[in-house]
Formats: sequence, structure tokens, C-alpha cells
Amino acid sequence: MGKSRVSTIALFLLIAAAFILWYLVFVFPGGNFWIKLSSAAAFLGLASLFFKDNTDKGRLYGTSGPVSWRDVLLGCASAVVLYFVFWLGKLVLSVIFPTSETEIQSVYRQGEAVSPVVITALLLLVTSPAEELFWRGFVQKKLSDRTTPLWGLITGSILYAGVHIWTFNYTLILAALVAGLFWGYIYMRTGKLLPVIISHALWTTAIFVLFPMG
Repeated sequence: MGKSRVSTIALFLLIAAAFILWYLVFVFPGGNFWIKLSSAAAFLGLASLFFKDNTDKGRLYGTSGPVSWRDVLLGCASAVVLYFVFWLGKLVLSVIFPTSETEIQSVYRQGEAVSPVVITALLLLVTSPAEELFWRGFVQKKLSDRTTPLWGLITGSILYAGVHIWTFNYTLILAALVAGLFWGYIYMRTGKLLPVIISHALWTTAIFVLFPMG
């Protein structure tokens, strides 16, 4: 079996695994939400590294050289922009869909007994980097290689939002779609994972720990 076929099979199997894991995280009873989420993300992130192609060396550094301050600044600035996008989105949704406030509150109730320090550490060091390794660096890249960068961005973002379908929380699903398109666009334009990892890590820490919207 050729490497390309193995890579394609791995892509579909890991996407299927993501749907199963997100069901276990959000719906299956038992266990700590943040530990389950971090474990699921870590598994997918590590698996994506195992199945990466030799030509994927540029996924982190891109084709323009090693890490630069521009990557760091882009990650930080984009996290701020995305936070305000969600802040405005919350205002709009509260008018159009009054039930969105209840759905937002339900997200914050997940694992609410966990220390903010633990949540921050998991978001910064595990969940955010692992999710970007998988969703942008693996899923979006391989879909882009097989179609076009634009279709890779759109399809990858839909899948990223789609794994949250088990929650039947339409505000959460919409939020995941917006975030996926945002980070996916940055990855498509830069070819680098570092800016989106920084953006994801800072944004999740802000929205879940420092400046929650719920």
C-alpha cells in the first residue's frame, strides 16, 4: 500500500476518531471535562505527528525560515481580534437568538469545579497546541493538498465545528466554525502553525479563565 493511500486512510480514521472522542468528552458521563478534552486533543495531536509526511516539515516553520517575532506578534494580535469578534457576536446573538445566553452558560458549566490554574496550564500547554497540530497542521493541510487551499480551509473548519454536534449546542457549534475559519485562514496564508497555536492558546485562556463571557 502506497504512502499516499496510507495517509488518506489515516486522515479519515483520525477524523472519525475525533467525532468519537468529542462525544466522550462532551456527552459521555464520568471523568473531568478538562482532563478528557486535553487527553482527546493530545491523542489526535500526537497521532497527526506520527502520520505526517516527510514533506510536512514546513508545517511549523513554514517556507520562509525559522520562527520570527512576526509569528509571535501575529499570534498575539489575532487572539485579541478574535476575542472582540466573539464579544460582538455575543451581543448580536443575544438579540437574534435569546436562547444563546443559556447555551453559552452551559459551556462554562463544564468542569467548573477545576482550578483556573489547572485549566490555564492545560489550555496553554496541551489542548490548544494539540488541536492546532491536528485540525490545521494535519486535517486542513492534507485536505488542501488533495483539493485546493480554500476547500481545505472550508472543509477543515466544517469538520472542526462538526465534532461539537453531539452537544446540540448551536452557539458552541457556530463559535467553533468561526474560530476554525479564523485560525484556518491564518494558517492558509502563512503556512505556519506557530501563530495559530499562540492565537488559540491565548484566546482560550482569555475566554475561559481571564475574561469569560458567560
